[in-house]
Amino acid sequence: MAEDPRELARRLAEEAKKRLRTNGAEPPAAPAPPPPPERSLEERAGPGRTKSALEALESAREAERKRATPPPSAMTPPTTQRRPGTPAPSPTPRAADPAARASAYAQSPERIVLEQLPGARADRISPVTKPDVFRALWRAHRARALHEGDGQLVATASVLLDAIDRLPTGRLHEARVTLGTEVWAAWIDADRSVLLGMARPADVYLSDS
Repeated sequence: MAEDPRELARRLAEEAKKRLRTNGAEPPAAPAPPPPPERSLEERAGPGRTKSALEALESAREAERKRATPPPSAMTPPTTQRRPGTPAPSPTPRAADPAARASAYAQSPERIVLEQLPGARADRISPVTKPDVFRALWRAHRARALHEGDGQLVATASVLLDAIDRLPTGRLHEARVTLGTEVWAAWIDADRSVLLGMARPADVYLSDS
């Protein structure tokens, strides 16, 4: 029976090795190939290779650090320096008090009378400087007007009592006014430039205070 060629080749190879060992010689070993050069993480990943979980985590952390670090211009706010000798900016002016503004533009009591009573003549105008006396006098006038049913005088008394409580001392004026052939007592709100009321005979209602 013929021997299998593969078995024959194996047997011949074994016999050759034995002869070499017997003669003290070893078959030369094939030289080892040099190690491949070290590649970076991105090169090892390659375009077709999916990154590992650790590599993906490192990439995400690096991207987050870049986003969290602001540029130098954003970290240091600009400073405005004033040159030597340059005056400091003046503060924003505050709005004037409404009462003070109204007083600044208020007209004189005489002009108010002449503008609101065309043809009248202001014989005497004076500020009311004794508010307690004025208040007591007009409370008495109002009580009498209520008793007599004089509605016009009741209204005048109420307006003047309100004015003496509302206005600073000296801003309510009373005047003796000649209108045509009659002489009237008149009262002027100097803050609002308003003629508050009139009554006659003048000597009865002027307090001379």
